[in-house]
Amino acid sequence: MLHRQTSRRGVLRGAAYGGAGLAAAALVGCGGSSGGTGGGGEDGGTPKPGGVLRASSIDVTGLDVYRAASFTTHALGSYVYNRLFRFKTQRGELPTDQWYTPEPELVAEWEQPDPTTYVLTLKDGVKWHNVPPLNGRPLTAQDIVDSFTIFRQRATNRDNFSMVDTVEATPDGRQVTFKLKEPFALFIERLASFQDFWVVPREIAGNPDLANQTLVGSGPFILESYERGVAWRFRKNPDYFERDEFGNQLPYVDALEYPILGDSNA
Repeated sequence: MLHRQTSRRGVLRGAAYGGAGLAAAALVGCGGSSGGTGGGGEDGGTPKPGGVLRASSIDVTGLDVYRAASFTTHALGSYVYNRLFRFKTQRGELPTDQWYTPEPELVAEWEQPDPTTYVLTLKDGVKWHNVPPLNGRPLTAQDIVDSFTIFRQRATNRDNFSMVDTVEATPDGRQVTFKLKEPFALFIERLASFQDFWVVPREIAGNPDLANQTLVGSGPFILESYERGVAWRFRKNPDYFERDEFGNQLPYVDALEYPILGDSNA
């Protein structure tokens, strides 16, 4: 697991976020850490952009979130990739009755016209990272279809979506429709799971060797460097699409620095 110098409250909140807890903490500006600067207060005070969040991590045996069974690979991937939905996060304490409540991430709105159909409209202005091979191109509904298709072909957890019959994109690139073989009441929760479907670009997901060596997505941070057994460094994605309730662009912190400790996870 990732380790971070923070308070017990921050740890509990991270648990509520699920596997992407630390990414969420960095995104929403979790304060109170002796390992970093910048961010907001633990109890939802005024956010202060800037600074570097420093923590530590064990190493990983690979970066491919579709093949990894380990928590660490998915937690690190959460800095770089997005999901269609995620489990609810907020600055300050998250009430326990709201833990694991799904909320949209890449999705602007959604509807369920019948028990086996989910129509998801994507948010405007979402772009892939402005680094090769994506170079900042817009994320479209076809990207979701391509990513999900590759996920079902080779992901370790692909059977978790065995209930899906088809997935289709509209020509305008705004909507994705999932058709299920039969009703599945927890489908949105499954899409929010941190160990299942991350939206990975086809340029990366379709090349298993490349997917195991780098992380390029649409998420709040860009992988700047990774030296096996030494350290990770992520920098703020200046084109990230999310803003806080005050209109400030997220994430708050400018960079993440993780020296690597111990052995690789299995």
